[in-house]
Amino acid sequence: MELSPGELIPGVTPTVGTMLNRLAPALVPPLFGSVALDRLHAVSKRLPPARFLLFERHLGDEAGRVDLSIGHPAHLPAGLDLTAIPAAPGALCLEYDLHGDMPAPALFYTVSPSPALADMALVALATGLLGQVPAPMRDWLMGAAAAQVPDESWITHVGAMLGRDGRPIRINIGASAAAPLRRYAAAAGCRAGPLAALDRLLSIVDGLPLSLILALEFGIALSPRIGVELYMPPPEQAVAALLHRLETHELCSAAEAIAILAWTDETDADGPPWPEPLRSLDALLGPAEQGRAMRSVAHLKLVAEPEGDVRAKAYLAAFYVRGDPRAVRQA
Repeated sequence: MELSPGELIPGVTPTVGTMLNRLAPALVPPLFGSVALDRLHAVSKRLPPARFLLFERHLGDEAGRVDLSIGHPAHLPAGLDLTAIPAAPGALCLEYDLHGDMPAPALFYTVSPSPALADMALVALATGLLGQVPAPMRDWLMGAAAAQVPDESWITHVGAMLGRDGRPIRINIGASAAAPLRRYAAAAGCRAGPLAALDRLLSIVDGLPLSLILALEFGIALSPRIGVELYMPPPEQAVAALLHRLETHELCSAAEAIAILAWTDETDADGPPWPEPLRSLDALLGPAEQGRAMRSVAHLKLVAEPEGDVRAKAYLAAFYVRGDPRAVRQA
């Protein structure tokens, strides 16, 4: 249905299905196989409109597994009530595992690093996300908050893994370098096995110009599974250098690396026309402010357990924006 100019607002948000259609020229092998695309389109019918999509590609996976996160949703999915969360600290992201029967999404909040998230505030947030926090988990979370060191390590995200056994809380921790990241892990309760796994991950990327975020899961006990998110500030050559390092360690194929590097290419003009009311909004605001589906490599991630293999993932972002694409990409 056509809307009159008076009804058009800049906050119009595309559906996830619309974004997938617009991104179709880029959703191709080797990163996106037919099974992954079928699952993405199937789940898109159940999700609210969202301006930000994050495709989680499990590298080196023969099945080509891709999971999906959505950020800045226009509204919460049916059955999801977050009214119990006290003063949500930041942007909400919903993460869906698309393999199997697709359990409840994980809920992630972005946390401001200043001031640091204090122990009772972290427990209150976890209680709002889960409904109740068992005493052992509460103690772990108190320790996770206390382990932060000013200007050295800080909590960046808090997530409730609602689809996993025991519904653990995921804490992401940023650090100024690898050494303080390891110090945080030890202070937060990681023992010899997980610390050795963390050392393996850090050794793979040693010497690369990266920003690091540690991912820990706290339930009744601290999970031995360790994750390190790898963010690549300018210059963009850091992405290629990191992918080459992953290839060297047989964590990523050459074809996957080439496709990841090509993800940021502009193909938006090749997509189908935006549906209403987005099309009328484009006509009203003119070419300079038309809606676009921009793409970027958000980050890569390494995951390991004390006795397990290292695995790698690529997080490919796509977001709906308005305005000059050069200014948007620079921002």
